[in-house]
Amino acid sequence: MTLATPRQKYSRRIQLVFPILVWLAIFSFPLAFQGPAFRLPLFLTLRYLLIASLLCGLYYLNVHVLIPRLLFQRKVLVYSLALVGCVVVILAADFLLHYFLMDHPQLGMQRPNFPNTNGMGGNALPPRPEFNRGRPPAGPFFRIPTFRLYPFFASLVVLSVSTSLMTIRKWLRDEEKQDQLEKENLASELAFLKTQINPHFFFNTLNNISVLTELDPALAQKAIHQLSRMMRYVLYETEKSQVTLQQEIDFLRHYIDLMRLRLTDDVTVEFTFQMQNGQLLLAPLLFIPLVENAFKHGVSYQQPCNIRIELTQDQNAIVFRTLNRVFRREDPLEDRSGIGLSNVRRRLNLLYPERHTFQMEEVNSQFAVEIKLFL
Repeated sequence: MTLATPRQKYSRRIQLVFPILVWLAIFSFPLAFQGPAFRLPLFLTLRYLLIASLLCGLYYLNVHVLIPRLLFQRKVLVYSLALVGCVVVILAADFLLHYFLMDHPQLGMQRPNFPNTNGMGGNALPPRPEFNRGRPPAGPFFRIPTFRLYPFFASLVVLSVSTSLMTIRKWLRDEEKQDQLEKENLASELAFLKTQINPHFFFNTLNNISVLTELDPALAQKAIHQLSRMMRYVLYETEKSQVTLQQEIDFLRHYIDLMRLRLTDDVTVEFTFQMQNGQLLLAPLLFIPLVENAFKHGVSYQQPCNIRIELTQDQNAIVFRTLNRVFRREDPLEDRSGIGLSNVRRRLNLLYPERHTFQMEEVNSQFAVEIKLFL
């Protein structure tokens, strides 16, 4: 069972609570006209409840039929005409209800029987009061009862609410799908970048072992054993999204020891690390491309050279540095054999956005690279 995200829960609450509030307001509208001095005529109450039921049907028609099949399919003109038609139907229904219920003997509003004061019969209107005799009669708009305007404005409210809720719901769903798609693309790209690291790593180590088999078979056997331990880490542990800092340091140490087997005494490799919490989690294989790059460009068999690798960890950050002299290669295939540091930069941008720095600097043939991860 898939758990709902906070955004989905928020969307469901809006869709549940807001329509309930709207319907409570609509169906309780007649109560505003009830009081100790005045009670709403029964025919108006009944007519109002019937119109409110039609508005309820309009809401769900708009939500489940008109919006999904017309508005969200970009048939805006047809959708607009459908809404106009629905409003016209409700206004016509209101007119018919008013016409048939008004004169109903039990439900209708009976006209008061005023005394005959001007020879016009018992139902004649009473004379106008003295203070109102000089004023002109009200225009037709002011003679329209409030309940005659209600169906039109209530229809607009119902359509506005239902359209707004469905638009918000669609926007939230689209955002959810976009986030999920971005996560899937991120996972795919990270997996691709990781697959680039693994073959490159095995290529370098097997190349070193092939050299050792000719120079020192016993040392080559030791290197193969060391490589098997590293392969176990690469094949199984790095399938996880995170590994411990201690595991990553052990892997780097094994790799450096393996690389040392083919180096001469003129090549000095320093690996130092200081950490406060070896169980700290981080993405696997973040630092190995920097170490590979240092051995690839910082080793010479003609002159003394030094490679320095440092890792420090405190409560605020993990800092990894490599420093080596750069020896230019004459073989162009050698320069193209590695995946480069662009892989590292891309993985950092994906895994630690706004939480890292990545710096490279070359001064006087000394090449320095630093990764800083903020905890």
